[in-house]
Amino acid sequence: MRVLIVHYDIHVLAGNVRAVLMLSDVFKFLGHDILILYTNIRPEEAYFWRPESLKRYHTVKYIDFTPRKVVGSKPGERAVVMGDFQIIPHNKVIHQIYDYVVYTGFNYLFTDELSLMGVYDLDVDGAMYIHYPDRPACPKRIKLWCNSSYTKSMIRTFWGRDAVVVYPPIHPEFYNPSLTFKERDIDVIFFGQFYRVKGFDLTRTLASEGLRVVVVGAKVHDYVPYSEGVQVYSNVSVPFYTRMLSRSKVYVHARPGEHLGITIVEAMASGCVPVVHKSGGQWTDVVMRGEYGYGWSSTDELVNIVKRLVKDRSLWERSHERALEGSERFHFRRVADKVSRLLGET
Repeated sequence: MRVLIVHYDIHVLAGNVRAVLMLSDVFKFLGHDILILYTNIRPEEAYFWRPESLKRYHTVKYIDFTPRKVVGSKPGERAVVMGDFQIIPHNKVIHQIYDYVVYTGFNYLFTDELSLMGVYDLDVDGAMYIHYPDRPACPKRIKLWCNSSYTKSMIRTFWGRDAVVVYPPIHPEFYNPSLTFKERDIDVIFFGQFYRVKGFDLTRTLASEGLRVVVVGAKVHDYVPYSEGVQVYSNVSVPFYTRMLSRSKVYVHARPGEHLGITIVEAMASGCVPVVHKSGGQWTDVVMRGEYGYGWSSTDELVNIVKRLVKDRSLWERSHERALEGSERFHFRRVADKVSRLLGET
């Protein structure tokens, strides 16, 4: 199968980019010929990572940016692409997709860009990946995949359509869960893009309780969650942030109503105990309403849970084992098996 994958802005450290790259990794692992189209919507000077640094900033194994030449989008043309990627003008996306489908035999289209709904009127099979149904319109024909049962329920509510849950996968070998309670010198870690809505103000509350608190994430704008007694690391590489996760006892995810939260899964695979807000996909899908972690609804409840975990070694060890078990549901091979079955149904 030849799979054309479209995501406009890839040079940023964000959950939606991460999901598309990891699912692209799945397609390639399954033996499909893939091409990932992205656009010049982000100028080069604003890239969070350079093309040659893909695997330093994202946990992919199979896709790459190695330069090579491929046949262009029309007969007789040749286009230079970087490995499995090609950059195109943002205002030419529709035309480029059409040309690839019509002239070069791409027979499966995969995207998470809701603005491309109409493209599926072409004679091509495919799936649209929904992070959240935040547009009033809904694709009528194309199959819908989504990141969580929470998002699936929102798709049903807002669009009246069904969707298949396909979790963003992780390669577990990137994470080290083996450090013991005593070896973990960080009490609490937060991990995510630096937006105020992520709830980073709670770091101040936890640090005031005498806890060692660390924040790791992407500085997407000018906001950086600095608080007294809190260490902040921005735009770091995979080896750095996975090492910080391995050193941490508890992972706190503070944003209400998160659609999923793949960073929580990474923390769990690193042996951290997740403590998440009791809402959204992080509660329904990642910690499974308390089966693989803890939930909180008030600041006092959050503080009490975290303090219990960092002081009670036996409680932490039991919770640590449950977290590792929960992360297995996002194992790359497990997600690849599901994608393979879905493609077999087309």
